[in-house]
Amino acid sequence: KKGEKASATASKFIQKEFPFFVPSTASEDEAKGSIEKILLKAHEQVVQVGKKYGIPSSKAPETTASIVKILDNGIAVIGNVGDGRVYRLQNGNSELEHLTLDDGLARRKYGEEKGLEIQKLLANSHSFKNFPQELQDIIESKHLMSQSLGQERSIKPRIYSCQLASGDRLLLSTDGVHDNLTDGEIKDIVLKYPDNAQEAAKTLIKESKEKSKSNSQRAKPDDMSAIVVIVN
Repeated sequence: KKGEKASATASKFIQKEFPFFVPSTASEDEAKGSIEKILLKAHEQVVQVGKKYGIPSSKAPETTASIVKILDNGIAVIGNVGDGRVYRLQNGNSELEHLTLDDGLARRKYGEEKGLEIQKLLANSHSFKNFPQELQDIIESKHLMSQSLGQERSIKPRIYSCQLASGDRLLLSTDGVHDNLTDGEIKDIVLKYPDNAQEAAKTLIKESKEKSKSNSQRAKPDDMSAIVVIVN
């Protein structure tokens, strides 16, 4: 319930403020600064929800956030807090590209570059049983985020950008999707619907739910959200 309240609060605030803070005519640097400010303000909004209902700060409602603004020049500016992810599938490329790195143990222990390599390794694995203990530790702690909207400590939004081209696809997903499905499975579903982003997103949710109830080592019952964008 706390997580749902936090998520609804952050989502409502960001949707209301986003068009005013980040116009499509903004420069890349302006958009990066504005998206960081929006996430910091959303964090404060969620913090206030905990205070409003008298919830101790150590048990305050928390949520993750992933937002993307595509500028008029085709640059996508991304803001991320927590373990939601943003991916790109480039037109003609067979690999699903991780544009964000989770705020978790892999980042804390190994830094941005190696942390991303580990994230991609886990995202492409159907089984984890033969992994070394250091990777098992990361798998077992995936639910422990180093930062989230609404936490007691201050946050540092992660800001990224990339140049898009016609035919590229962007995917935003919560961990209930990308923890259940491998990168290969996600890619195949997105490519199955080349002209229907909504159907691709619905199928990602459907397949994630089915996987979460299976005997797969990846199976994880959780909230599941996905947005697919086809760049034209």
